Amino acid sequence: MIPLHKTYIANNQLQYVDDAINKLHNGMCDFYSTQCESFLKEKYDFNKVLLTSSCTHALELTALLLNINPGDEVILPSYTFVSTANAFVLYGAKIVFADCSPFHPSITCDSISDLITPKTKAIVVVHYAGISYDLNNLVDFAKSKNITLIEDAAHAIHSKYGDKYLGSFGDFATFSFHHTKSISCGEGGALIINNPNYVDRADVLFEKGTNRKKFLNGDISKYEWIDVGSSFSMSDFSAAILYAQFLDIEIIHSKRKKIWDFYDQNFKDLELKGLIQLPYIDASSHHNANSFFIICQSIQHRDDLMKYLKVKGISSAFHYIPLHLSPYMMSHQESSTHPTLINTLRFSECLLRLPLYPDLIESEYKKVAEEVLTFYNNS
Repeated sequence: MIPLHKTYIANNQLQYVDDAINKLHNGMCDFYSTQCESFLKEKYDFNKVLLTSSCTHALELTALLLNINPGDEVILPSYTFVSTANAFVLYGAKIVFADCSPFHPSITCDSISDLITPKTKAIVVVHYAGISYDLNNLVDFAKSKNITLIEDAAHAIHSKYGDKYLGSFGDFATFSFHHTKSISCGEGGALIINNPNYVDRADVLFEKGTNRKKFLNGDISKYEWIDVGSSFSMSDFSAAILYAQFLDIEIIHSKRKKIWDFYDQNFKDLELKGLIQLPYIDASSHHNANSFFIICQSIQHRDDLMKYLKVKGISSAFHYIPLHLSPYMMSHQESSTHPTLINTLRFSECLLRLPLYPDLIESEYKKVAEEVLTFYNNS
């Protein structure tokens, strides 16, 4: 069976883990965490980086930094993973769902402009599959309304929009290094803070509500509990794996992009015939090939294709059930706040992901493409 994804094993990965064990024995508990944070700042020009145990934790830390309270409203897509919403629901926010673009599973200025109220605290844009859409307009819109913009860049490490890397546009950005992502340490994340007004407090919240960072820097003689906070940090063993992956990021990206481009080229005729829709990449977007997907004509076509591929020994998967239709959200917010999100429903019912990972060999991705083409040619 050709799996949907397989975690890449980086050069020096095991060596770095062994070294992290030795460093821990000698009292160096955050050597690789510091290396990872420095890598992200230097390569992507991020202002402040905090390595977290998950992207979920990075989002929760963002909610804490924004002082999210009951009654605050946060606008985000319904077509996303639950963590995008749950991080703000935890602190009492009302989630306001915006529809996707017809072309890509991302919110746009048009889809959010009528949702703004005096209670709107933040807008969360999700870079689905590492692909950005309408980003400059969203940045300008958020600034014009004086509303915090958060990039959920869980899929998007190493992707760009124009000449800037994703993660550098919003006041905050969060990344995932879960085992299903293009860069992985099994489970992990990062919070990027581009708005300097939040940097000092972020260090306190990250250190469980203490001013330990100032103590470590020699600015104070002892540290104390001064604010709320929690334990958000990634272990240095995970960071050792992650650092090895970072050093191989160009290799990983090149291999993934080769497969992504092969699928895209081989399925163009299906799109021209109106049988599928391919991922839309606007002129400013330079993606990381985190995943490849097609949009089928209907849920029936998608399910039939999934069944066909499974018989042929090929894994495939759809993605999110819309959050606004989830049992939790339907029972916790008024029905009037659950709009009909036409594009969201279409992506939920028709999007299908195909196998894509660096170690997918040529004969395997050719087989995937051939079987998809055979399915449609025989339909």
